[in-house]
Amino acid sequence: MPHGCGEQNMINFAPNVYVLQHLVKSSQPYEEIRSKALSYMMEGYQRELSFQRDDGSFSAFGASDTSGSTWLTAFVLRCFLQARSFMQIDQTVLSRAMGWLVQQQGSQGEFIEVGRVIHTELQGGLDGPISLTSYVLMTLLEDQAYVSMFPGNVSLTRSYLEGEVASGVSSNYSLCLVAYALSLANSLSAGTALVELMRRADIRDGVQTWRSSSAEVSDSWQPRSAEMEMAAYVLLALYMRASVVEAISLMKWLSQQRNHLGGYGSTQDTVVALQALSVYAAFSGADAIELGVKVSTSVSPTVSHFNINSTNYLVHQRKEVDAEQDLLINVFMEGRGFVLFQMNVFYNIEDRVLSERSQDDTDHEGFSLDVEVLDDEDDLDHIMLSICTRLLESQKMAQTGMVLVDVDVLSGFTLMPQAVATGDLVRKVEASPGKVSLYLDSLTTTEVCIRIPMIRVFKVSHVQDAVVQVYDYYEPRRKAVRSYNSDVMQDMGSCAFCGSDCGLCRQEIIISSSSTANTKNTAIHCLGCVLVAITALLL
Repeated sequence: MPHGCGEQNMINFAPNVYVLQHLVKSSQPYEEIRSKALSYMMEGYQRELSFQRDDGSFSAFGASDTSGSTWLTAFVLRCFLQARSFMQIDQTVLSRAMGWLVQQQGSQGEFIEVGRVIHTELQGGLDGPISLTSYVLMTLLEDQAYVSMFPGNVSLTRSYLEGEVASGVSSNYSLCLVAYALSLANSLSAGTALVELMRRADIRDGVQTWRSSSAEVSDSWQPRSAEMEMAAYVLLALYMRASVVEAISLMKWLSQQRNHLGGYGSTQDTVVALQALSVYAAFSGADAIELGVKVSTSVSPTVSHFNINSTNYLVHQRKEVDAEQDLLINVFMEGRGFVLFQMNVFYNIEDRVLSERSQDDTDHEGFSLDVEVLDDEDDLDHIMLSICTRLLESQKMAQTGMVLVDVDVLSGFTLMPQAVATGDLVRKVEASPGKVSLYLDSLTTTEVCIRIPMIRVFKVSHVQDAVVQVYDYYEPRRKAVRSYNSDVMQDMGSCAFCGSDCGLCRQEIIISSSSTANTKNTAIHCLGCVLVAITALLL
């Protein structure tokens, strides 16, 4: 995903803190890993400072936002406080952010969002500011110096959450955050919250898990991002209450939900889940690990043999397996220790099949999405892409958090410079070769349309389909996907650019053809001209 806003940038920062914390607990130097993590943290820290506003708060787009964000300020401040053990953090940055944060507290102890809530699940709903207040309490408790500096704010926040637990918290998401926040505060109400969570839990693969109170049952094997987040907060709460044994099955389940890159669907679920997994990694017995993993298939008795021990357990070992036919994969393991074995399957689908499948899946989409190409056969250098989208009523929510529109650009074209203006809807535009990403403030059930002008930079014939995808950043499975193409560019052969004798492509090349050659298919003849031109250029 693009990393262009003040929240997304932190995924380059926060996980590295947990890596370093784990290395400290394991008493292993691993200087190369430590150095790499610190370099990422320094880069993320410097970039994040550009999103701090004059009043000390942080917001997704910095000074261009009308106000700082209570939630994002708490998130960034907590990460910076955690990082102080490993790198230099400007104390002024911390003090200004904390001073602004405590000013957002209400008379009952609750924290309110004065800025834009870009995290969908933290928007409140029936439970009001409970989840946001829990999130802020985690930050207030992160550093003992600030606990001593703002004892009244901490005490009032804790009392507010304890009262809400006693009254009943309807949202599973809010209750998970409350359980962890009160566990950090050593509150007896944390136990009450966990007991209630266990009562509400769904059993999935023999493991207790949780889903958003308003969410429908997932139609995919992969749980939603909010479910990952909730599981991670429960894991952290159980860890704080020394209930490690009870948490092992949930820890294994959370490990198994990672994608092929090792993370999850979005920023927050990845950050919180990796934090939870890192604290449990200390119990993996790495010093005593001695494991052998043998992999075989139905066509090969030995594909690979992995050895994992105390000297290489942090090394990512992998083996690529060609699958030209159906395979039965066998995994045999012996020894002692805890490892994660992961199999990733990659495959390609023809554009036509993908397009048909997307149309069939519209019943499961979270957004309506219409993509239209405005082109002109008399102007081959410009096209206009019109994208209209809205939140569907089936999602049972008034509006989303931050939404991304990822546009794969047709071959040969690029976004016209400064062609898409930013404002209340489109907050940021990022263009890279072959792709344009639009950051939308949010979407409601009212349709909005965006026009994206494209300009040609290379001459490409028979242009293939490209894809537009709109998705909720904090729940990426709430999305819609469409393929599109230009009728003019799709049907256009190379002769339209080069001419029948290639004279328009390379003036100095002279093509002589016999009468027999001239009777051949024009498209083939022109393709030959193009190949000759390319060969000449290479020579």
